[in-house]
Amino acid sequence: MRELIVHASLLVKVGRELVVTSCPTYNGIGKFVILPGHEMVPRKLGVPCVCRTAACCSCAHIAAGRPTHSTIRCVDGHPGLCRQRRRHKQRRCDLWGHIVSPPTNRHRDPRGTMNEVTEVSPGLARCRGVASECVVKLSFHADATTNTAHTTHAQPDQRAPRARVSYRTNMVSFQLAVVVLVAFAASAVAYDNGAQHSRLPPLGWSSWVALGPGAHHPIFDFCDEESVKAAADAFVDVGLYDAGYRHFHLDDCWAGGRNESGFLYAEKDHFPNGMKPVIDYVHSKGLTMGLYTCAGTHTCVGGRPGSKDHWKQDSEYFASVGADVVKMDWCNTEGMDPKSTYPLMSSALNTTGRPIHFNLCEWGKENPWEWADKIAQSWRATGDHTPVWESTKSIIQSSAKIPAEYTGRPYGWNDLDMLETGNYGQAAHANGKEGTMTATEYATEFSMWAISASPLVVTTPIMNCSVKPAPSGTCNVSLAQQTSHASCKLGQSYGCFANGSMWTNDGCRGSFECNGYPVDCDVDGDGQHLCGCGPVECVATITDLQKQILFNKEVIAINQDVTPQGRPIKDGDLTVWARHLSDKSVAVALYNEDDTATQIGFSLADIGLTKASVRDLWAHTDNGTVTGTFPPTTVQPHQAVMLRLTPTA
Repeated sequence: MRELIVHASLLVKVGRELVVTSCPTYNGIGKFVILPGHEMVPRKLGVPCVCRTAACCSCAHIAAGRPTHSTIRCVDGHPGLCRQRRRHKQRRCDLWGHIVSPPTNRHRDPRGTMNEVTEVSPGLARCRGVASECVVKLSFHADATTNTAHTTHAQPDQRAPRARVSYRTNMVSFQLAVVVLVAFAASAVAYDNGAQHSRLPPLGWSSWVALGPGAHHPIFDFCDEESVKAAADAFVDVGLYDAGYRHFHLDDCWAGGRNESGFLYAEKDHFPNGMKPVIDYVHSKGLTMGLYTCAGTHTCVGGRPGSKDHWKQDSEYFASVGADVVKMDWCNTEGMDPKSTYPLMSSALNTTGRPIHFNLCEWGKENPWEWADKIAQSWRATGDHTPVWESTKSIIQSSAKIPAEYTGRPYGWNDLDMLETGNYGQAAHANGKEGTMTATEYATEFSMWAISASPLVVTTPIMNCSVKPAPSGTCNVSLAQQTSHASCKLGQSYGCFANGSMWTNDGCRGSFECNGYPVDCDVDGDGQHLCGCGPVECVATITDLQKQILFNKEVIAINQDVTPQGRPIKDGDLTVWARHLSDKSVAVALYNEDDTATQIGFSLADIGLTKASVRDLWAHTDNGTVTGTFPPTTVQPHQAVMLRLTPTA
């Protein structure tokens, strides 16, 4: 009998069907049916790759992290040796599907880091094909009647260590080549193209209601080079990075138009140096950078260019500037079908050779949980979220309706939309809604997003910016560029004061030079508006309430797991939610959406336990042991009591 070295995956055998998981791929998902002999036939239509003999595999040459279209074949029937026909040079396939040239024992993976290579023995092969195949050779032996599989589990968002998997069956001994177009690290199948920080629900921040020009109050869906760089600094300084957050997303605020060749460019007055230097700066902070687009002709808020009929061009642009995440919205899509449109962008992103996390956003209207895991790592499962209780309650109700069989898996997560945690007057107003939720309601928002295994991407101001005053008595201002329809005339609709500030009036808006400093005095509305003249200084800050909620590592840990998302233990009853975790503990949310306090308890049998220790994740207290039944507990209006129950002997 032979042993197959795999990447901590499970060989799942149901009847005569075998699934090998955790194979790193660039696209696609498929299951394959075991047939007697030496072949595997893909069930997914349109997949041309079928390995017909056990001695043959298909590999791809990985050059600087990007697969080329060179043709490679196996040498002398040896499944671990491949030859690139174009160069006629012998190469070796490692277990990750990369090709390494002897004598080196290291390779560069698609993320650009160096990893050790385990040599492939004559009985084992795992190679990646130019069409993203993963070819694995294994054997069935006739000397046993039981199946055994030994695996190891990955740490959060890391590649799992390799494990040896022995598979025994009483079938006649034969060898198979398994071609798998799927990446997944557990017992189900989802989409992994190598994009970083995607295996678990993304943790991050978005610009949606968070940024403003210079020292101004945040403006709905605004961004520019200065504010983005300052926010990247603040992301780290305020403590988000230390708490595990890594995603840094710009929403509908950055694109300026298309050039004569049809390629995107950034808004020139906001990003005069283009997007790449900005994204490079964000990367320098160790963050994953996300950009926004829309599937239709124009974007939802800014009316910026949409990606319709520009899938390849836009994907090439995103890759060229170093984007790690692309969110694609669904506005201005008359006559289009999301099920056939989103795969166009997914495929185009993968052809760039850069691993990019794809987040699709059609607001859950076409049940994306049923089909999006073939093309994306996350997808909006709900409508837009705003910082008012009725919106939060509605999102939670939508999460509860997702069928259990579609409740998330590694590299495939239902997205409940951005968190608005702690937003009041300090934030811009998303969709015209100012934050009105109580501290209890904001904690409930975070709790229910966490147990639902939704991405936890918060949009909130994370810095306080002010202008360092110019020397007293200084007043010198000129118009650099007018952005308003109303005229700007010195002394009539704009001017400056001797205290080191300037003013606009009568609808004048634009970019100015004031006391030698560039100033965007671009405030809309009637009346006089004041803008500071001088260098802008930003201090990283969030409120104490936001720190208490966003940095609760015990609740974050409930979210950061590979298991299916939590949901009500009884359909139609939203009071008790459970998520079974990798360490055999169970996260439980006692949820009260009503306006009056209530008592909530449950039988431990309903969550698969008989006796368990209890940890309160908001109080940070150990609450003893329960047996058989969790006693009725008072839950306040709009509260979620978050617990972690660990089985005990």
